[in-house]
Amino acid sequence: MKGHNFNKILKLFDYFKIAFQLNLSNKQLYKPQIAFLVIRGLLIISSAFALLSIGDKMIHLTSMDFNRFVGLFWSEFQGIPMLLTLVTILVMVLGSTYVESGLYHMFYRAYKGELTAGDFSTGAGTYFFKFLGGNILIILFWILALIPYLISGILTLTIGFTLIPIIVSTFLLVWKASLVTDQTTLGDAFKNSYRFSKTNFIPTMTFVVIKNAMTSIASGGSGGGSSNISQMTNNTNTFFQDMPSDFPSQDLPFSNSFFNYDILKLFVIGITTLITVGTIITGLIQMLFNIYFGLATIVLYNEGWVLEEITTETLPTLEIPIEEVLS
Repeated sequence: MKGHNFNKILKLFDYFKIAFQLNLSNKQLYKPQIAFLVIRGLLIISSAFALLSIGDKMIHLTSMDFNRFVGLFWSEFQGIPMLLTLVTILVMVLGSTYVESGLYHMFYRAYKGELTAGDFSTGAGTYFFKFLGGNILIILFWILALIPYLISGILTLTIGFTLIPIIVSTFLLVWKASLVTDQTTLGDAFKNSYRFSKTNFIPTMTFVVIKNAMTSIASGGSGGGSSNISQMTNNTNTFFQDMPSDFPSQDLPFSNSFFNYDILKLFVIGITTLITVGTIITGLIQMLFNIYFGLATIVLYNEGWVLEEITTETLPTLEIPIEEVLS
């Protein structure tokens, strides 16, 4: 049995090679993820700037009660700022699931050698709600299992904190691959994933460990910024200073050396821009690993770790003339 698992682990590297070749020959797999990262970054910056423009107007109001302040803020927030904020929240919460559902369909089509231009939208439209429902069920599972998980982690001297997530990830590894491959229901996809991982537990867990290690390196290995950030924030600050205000301007009662709104505004703009750019860079690095391991998961599930076994039917036959046998 140990030798059987060892052979399956060796077979895993063959599947990695297949995924690598699929990755090289299907560059269109990167387009949806890059578009999502750019759109998300632009929405975050636009929402932050829209809220700062309201702050530019509200900061000059020195004498009013709380209700009037809320009323004026709401009147300014309605319209474009509210629309940008709602769209940004929606994209932040659901965008990654939408992109992933379309990508997994593309992964499967690429594995079958049938990838076409419309496969992303087809996959997203077909599997988005199933992917979303599966993610919600997994979140609910962890919420219900939180206390047992903490107790197990403490009793095992923190070993459980690492081992339990790996075991859970092992049994849930291929449910998305099952959805797009078998075109089944969400419940059957979870069952198929459990059966698959139960049959191939050691090699599947090996895959999970390798995947987690590589994605962890990707998450922590991105850094740096942009030399244009300072110029960008200065231009943005000038833009807000030139914006007309609908409210009468008064001297701020706290405008002294202790508090400078312009400096605070510039600081918020700079931090927001820096975080957004860093998020895009990190997302681009993680994208490489997500696409690669997504392809590897599809390959893994479809190949099924079938090892060629030598039997009497597969052995070569040698015909011996009857004369030689009689002699």
